[in-house]
Amino acid sequence: MKYANYVFLVLFVFLFSGCGEKYPLPPENPGSLPSEEDYIPLRNTSWDYQIFSDIRDIIVGKDGYVYVLEREALLKFNTGGDLVDTFYSGFANVRCVAQDRARNLYIGDSSKIYVFNRDKVILYTIDFADSVNPCGIDLSNLRYLYISDSAKHLVVCTDSIGNHIETIATQGSGILSVKEPHGVFLDEKFSRILIASSGNNWVEGLSITAPRISMVHLGGLTHEGGDTAGVFAYPIDVWADSFGCIYVLDFGNKRVQKFDSEGRFIHMEEFNEFPVSVATSRDGMYMYVAFSDKVLKMKKPELPQNPGGKK
Repeated sequence: MKYANYVFLVLFVFLFSGCGEKYPLPPENPGSLPSEEDYIPLRNTSWDYQIFSDIRDIIVGKDGYVYVLEREALLKFNTGGDLVDTFYSGFANVRCVAQDRARNLYIGDSSKIYVFNRDKVILYTIDFADSVNPCGIDLSNLRYLYISDSAKHLVVCTDSIGNHIETIATQGSGILSVKEPHGVFLDEKFSRILIASSGNNWVEGLSITAPRISMVHLGGLTHEGGDTAGVFAYPIDVWADSFGCIYVLDFGNKRVQKFDSEGRFIHMEEFNEFPVSVATSRDGMYMYVAFSDKVLKMKKPELPQNPGGKK
């Protein structure tokens, strides 16, 4: 009888004492998990098998497609790396590409900008007659063009057909000046124009509206550059995601550095060869790093929400 009572007690405890609970798991070793800011190369996708010829620029367009600008053609890919379309072949000296809200594409080639619609038709050509040689371009929602010219040490604003509106920055070493500017990115959510001032070894975020002020400054306060975190050696491209995180292609150090919206260093990804351009998905989950002959797609790791502890 005592044995039967004991069995009944055990069954009672099992059935009615929180059978849905598990004992707490020991926390996982933090060293076994990647940082949430790490980017991990994605393998076995179409990007691994694409061969390019002298890539000049890469963007994630406002339509979500990835555009790779080669020396002689603009190629359109889906995010998996499958070729969707080829926009043109036979450029002279292309440097940069951008897309507006209407999905028109602007391609800087020598002193010209070719404007294509989504059906690959050339709408018109802007000819600056050597007054401006676009090295980096981006567009506002109002379709103003922001153009950098590295040879002339200029950043200018024009309307969508090339009429000059304002000279934003000229050559100099001050916070509001540029030297050999390359990449330009319009971060309208944070009301700033991000400019990779390569010769100054920094990236400046100038206010979109006048009077121009520095809203964020990356790369230190001298022009010497370097290889420590947050410092650059000839930065040539810049991008921002929808959270305002800033991605700088630090060409001389063969890396991409990531900063938060206020310019605080977060993370860097280093490579064995020189990257030439960088872009991300809007949410920053995916990063595309272009080299001369390939594109590397990288992804932030999906970390467990509750590694260890009560389930």
